[in-house]
Amino acid sequence: MSNTLDQAGLYQIRERYYNRNLISMLLEGFAFSFAIAMFSTESVLPSYLRSINNRDIYLSMISVLYYSVMYGSTIFSSIIALRARSPKWANIWVCLLERVGFLLILISSFFTGDPHLAVILFFVSLVLYALSVGLAQPLFAQMMSTIFHRNIGNVIGLYGLSSAAGGVFASLLLTRSLARYDFPMSYQVVFLAGLLFSLVSTAIVMFGVVERIDDRVTEKIKLKDVFKLMKDILVNNPLFRKYSIIRIVTSFAEFAIPYYIISASELPVTPKGFVGIMATIFLLAKMVSSLLFGKIGDRYGAIMILRFSCICGLIAVILALVMNTWPVAVLMYIFLAFAVNGVYLSTNIAAIDYSNRTRTPVYNATVSLLCAPAFIIASLAGVSLIARFSFSIVYVLAGIAYLTGMILTLKEV
Repeated sequence: MSNTLDQAGLYQIRERYYNRNLISMLLEGFAFSFAIAMFSTESVLPSYLRSINNRDIYLSMISVLYYSVMYGSTIFSSIIALRARSPKWANIWVCLLERVGFLLILISSFFTGDPHLAVILFFVSLVLYALSVGLAQPLFAQMMSTIFHRNIGNVIGLYGLSSAAGGVFASLLLTRSLARYDFPMSYQVVFLAGLLFSLVSTAIVMFGVVERIDDRVTEKIKLKDVFKLMKDILVNNPLFRKYSIIRIVTSFAEFAIPYYIISASELPVTPKGFVGIMATIFLLAKMVSSLLFGKIGDRYGAIMILRFSCICGLIAVILALVMNTWPVAVLMYIFLAFAVNGVYLSTNIAAIDYSNRTRTPVYNATVSLLCAPAFIIASLAGVSLIARFSFSIVYVLAGIAYLTGMILTLKEV
């Protein structure tokens, strides 16, 4: 069968494979989220790095490196996506780089006897991990828009639900490992399981997803062309421009994410395996929020998702500032999960909806590239402020960003 079809034929083919692709992507989401939970930048990696070296600047560098590299690399991914005849296979090849990053993080855990070497290996692997995530995001949005022709908000919501379920399953192993084994073996078990499940997720996409592309000609664009496309999109698409501005504002809150789990874990009394418990709570909350935000996205759009995300983020900040017992920390983490997951889901939904499935990767890359400078500035400022004050100042800055973002969602275009 030819991979290029007329629109009527293409619709029929996509409809025929709709359920198969949906099941495949839900399974992939489960397996991949299991892996991501084992390498979580919100909880596991900060705690792992804290066990190697407790310098606060290293915790800040997780956010700075991960998000700046991730956001910055999306522009190159948009070029790959527009040139690629098959978003599916382009996505698979990029994700293999991510698996290399996972492998290097695992290897770093065998060198914790030399903290200096372990930290170097960790940050090298983190850069590879972040690079692959940034490259994969626009490709993922392109692939989803190619294999699913309807109800994209609901599909992404279901994908988020299955992903969260995989994360909950992972967190059970995470909790048992951290409680049962001493450092560094506890993290070696965690990272090995994450690596294996990441390879399973790639195999599911490779053999389970059926991709049929339309007759659009691939675009042989260059880097300079992407910037012009981004400018045109922002000028001519007012809804997407509004969404992008709000996302820039929320980026000033994202740099604080790794500090929440550190503050919680340093409370005077916490249950054994508390980091794993918190990871479970985080992922259960993501399951609920994925269903909710998927429905909201289909009915009201990405900006409404951001509004709810900012409200949840603001509540999380308030709880972080007054937190003195671990049950309050659990409640804080639930609202943080809603905020983080809402921002993530809204980005893919916005890219697909506002682009009308045309040059979708460029829309995704535009958001990421605009957010990168704001995130880097906030992260570096946060490091300086923490050195002079405490984690509280980070939460205050995050709260201001969430409040401003929420107000901007109420403004008319």
